[in-house]
Amino acid sequence: RSRKMEKKMEDIHNFPDIQEEKRREKTVFLHELNRMKMAGSIPTRNYDETDELADIAYECSRIKANEDQVSTVSFMKDFIKLGATGLELMNNKFNILRLNGWSGEVTSDMERYNRPLSKIYQRYWRKGSVSPFLELGFLLFGSLIVHHFKNLLMGGASISSSPQPPPTRVSSSAQSRNVPFNFGNNNASNGNNGNV
Repeated sequence: RSRKMEKKMEDIHNFPDIQEEKRREKTVFLHELNRMKMAGSIPTRNYDETDELADIAYECSRIKANEDQVSTVSFMKDFIKLGATGLELMNNKFNILRLNGWSGEVTSDMERYNRPLSKIYQRYWRKGSVSPFLELGFLLFGSLIVHHFKNLLMGGASISSSPQPPPTRVSSSAQSRNVPFNFGNNNASNGNNGNV
């Protein structure tokens, strides 16, 4: 009886429609693998149409999980930078500790945080990645908050990034734009003509 069931399952899987659906799904996964390779991810080996669908799908899942981990770790690094900058600015305002330059020192080599942040990701965030909307909102809002506190704690002085144009120098021969002619030169020329 079990052999009959297996035979029926094989016949079902060999239906033309099911085979066509598998080919389409395999093509989608292969395109996804190609995109991941172009983005910098390295698969364990090169896959093509001759490979099993389950193997290609597993490789896509593995690379996607790695991409999610890299993205989440980078997100947590940005959070560390924002937090360190905010703490230093608030400390400079209230003079609790001597932390001048601490944020720059603690964030000078962010690669050393890869290992502990990866462990945090694998323990708490492995089942889901950070929403791209949340990540984008954090970057924009964090930049806004840091810029606000910098202006607040530095007396609101704003520094323009665009250079100011140099002052224009007006020659003594044309000091007024309302005077279309140079009467001084005309008088001099008239005097010379009168002397002739």
